[in-house]
Formats: sequence, C-alpha cells, structure tokens
Amino acid sequence: MRSKILFLSVLVLITATFWGCGNQSAPKKAFLEFTSAMREGNWDTVWDMLSEKSQKAFEEEGYKKMKEILDTMPSDLKKQKITELGVTNGELQKMSAKDFFKLIMKKTDASKEFMKNAGGDQVEKAQVQENKARLKIKGKNEVAVMVCEKGKWKMEFEED
Repeated sequence: MRSKILFLSVLVLITATFWGCGNQSAPKKAFLEFTSAMREGNWDTVWDMLSEKSQKAFEEEGYKKMKEILDTMPSDLKKQKITELGVTNGELQKMSAKDFFKLIMKKTDASKEFMKNAGGDQVEKAQVQENKARLKIKGKNEVAVMVCEKGKWKMEFEED
C-alpha cells in the first residue's frame, strides 16, 4: 500500500512538471518568443500566444467594433478604408477575428507601436504565482502579464 501511494505521488509530481507550465523561467521564455514573433511579423504565432481572454477581447472590442464603425461611415469613406486594407468588403465581412488581427498587424503600424509600447523584450524580474506571471520590463515602468493556459504561457492583455 505504501509503495502504491509513493508511486502515485511521484506520478503526480512528474505529470505536473511536464504537463503544467513549467518552472519560473517559462513565462520569461514565452514572453521572449512572443516579442520575437512580433518583430518577425509572424502574426499566426503572435495570435496563438495571446490568451483566450485577450483573443476574445480583440474579437469583441476590435473586430466587431470596427465592423460597426465601418457600417456607420459614408460609403465613399468606407470603400476607401477597406481598399487601404487591401481586401473587399465581402472578404472583410467573412473574415475571422484572427484573420482580421493578422491583416491589421500587416497593413498598419500597429505592430511597431505595440513593440514600442511593450518596451522591448528585456525582462528584469519575473514574479510567478500559480498560473499567472508578472514580468517587469527592464528600463520601463511596465509589467507584462502572462497566464498559463492548457500547459502553455500566453500573453494576457485583458487583466481583471
């Protein structure tokens, strides 16, 4: 009986180590991967590294609001704005939030602005508690928040 309990305890510990979000350096590593993907313009990776909450917020506050704004514009201005994005109105209307995110990041200076505001990719200090990490950005009065979802660290923009 004692060996069975010991075996189960070791199994739980091993599973938590490999299945969970890893050690104290894992959020920093994920943040560096995120900022690297931003610099390289790898928007699929950037989107995939956003937390579910951040993706949902972008969809609701970015994508849906953009559609509402376009719908209220005079038709000539609306056509101009859509043409600047390099898509048709039909393509834009059918686009997923992820595809819209990628389009915006490719066609605008949003990614450059984000990197400027994010403060680069040097992490001074990481404070990890359970499934949330706060990373102090070197030389800035800013903190990046990372959350662990399904065993992976993700960038969190929509903190409670």
